[in-house]
Amino acid sequence: VIMAYGLKIMIISPDAADVLMCFQYLDSTFLAVAVIFYLLHNVGVNVKPWMKISLYGLAAVHLLIVCVNVNTDLYYSDVEVIQSAKGTAVHVTAGPLMLFHYIYLAIIVLCLATIVMIGIRRRGTYAKANVLVYLSLPLLNLVLYIIEGMTGAHYSMLPVGYAITDVVIALYYDGAHAHDIAFLIAEHHKSEAARGYTAIGLNGKFRSCNEKSYDFLPFLRDINVNDELPEES
Repeated sequence: VIMAYGLKIMIISPDAADVLMCFQYLDSTFLAVAVIFYLLHNVGVNVKPWMKISLYGLAAVHLLIVCVNVNTDLYYSDVEVIQSAKGTAVHVTAGPLMLFHYIYLAIIVLCLATIVMIGIRRRGTYAKANVLVYLSLPLLNLVLYIIEGMTGAHYSMLPVGYAITDVVIALYYDGAHAHDIAFLIAEHHKSEAARGYTAIGLNGKFRSCNEKSYDFLPFLRDINVNDELPEES
């Protein structure tokens, strides 16, 4: 996707722009849907199979429409490569099928807005900074995408947004997931500390246990690691 945007500022042929835009649509289709499902997972929503089938299916139909009509006037009625002070730009004139794209973008925006509402309602049950960071990045790219789409002149600003996204996620990933682990431990420490845990191998031999297990199963004090458990136990 980034390569397609990068190449679009160097092309001189409208036909090349048509082909590159087919690759660019991977970001607003499959990439956007993958991000939405990741964010839903972050706020604790159980993603059903029918949800994945529906959204990925819609993304596939969208991409198919773009690719099938790459050489027609139905999606883009005109594609023109122009030189500007900012470098090469691709000026497009929307065709009748572009309405489908705007409806699709509205669905993506609605999904992101829904995730925001879910996050507000479930505050305190997830790492807020984690969701805010991952949510702000697709919103940044979506804003750049809409600006280019509404002006009709594609200057390929999106690679900047994608580069920022990659760097932030790379720097934030470990910290975010370390926070999640610490949160889970703190949340369940009291209930888990009152339980006895005993590990037994598939061959029926004793592996290990925690201190609380001895209160429930005193005979474990007399058993060594890899010893057979008594049959009566």
